[in-house]
Amino acid sequence: MTLKLLIVDESELVRASLVRLFSQLQGIASIAVAATLEQALACARRESPALIIMDLHLPDSQGTQGIIRLAQVHPAARIAVLCATPNAYRMRKCLECGADWFFDKAGECDQLLEIVRRQVALSAPRAVGNPTEVNHYVT
Repeated sequence: MTLKLLIVDESELVRASLVRLFSQLQGIASIAVAATLEQALACARRESPALIIMDLHLPDSQGTQGIIRLAQVHPAARIAVLCATPNAYRMRKCLECGADWFFDKAGECDQLLEIVRRQVALSAPRAVGNPTEVNHYVT
């Protein structure tokens, strides 16, 4: 088995950069992307990603609302939050609402990459290959 990712960020540049970064990893089955919470919820229902990487601030969701709703729709998924304005309060609230990890968007991409590698290793003892597909759910 290999890992399915869902990347949720309003910025096309951030989505494309993360897809490029994670596409190079072996063991990634698919990478779906969404620009809004509603797109992410629909994608989570369709794709059942094992890992959701999401921005904390989306056009149709601010703060922890997105974490709560994604966790309700797909409780088995692990959630990593990317935040451009991190602080201890935000991190604590995100973790309390169901996020598994919290990263500073500007300076902790290496740590996020390591988390994705660990999740791939946990899901696929013999992970091989590059993503078979990238699904774009952006209108």
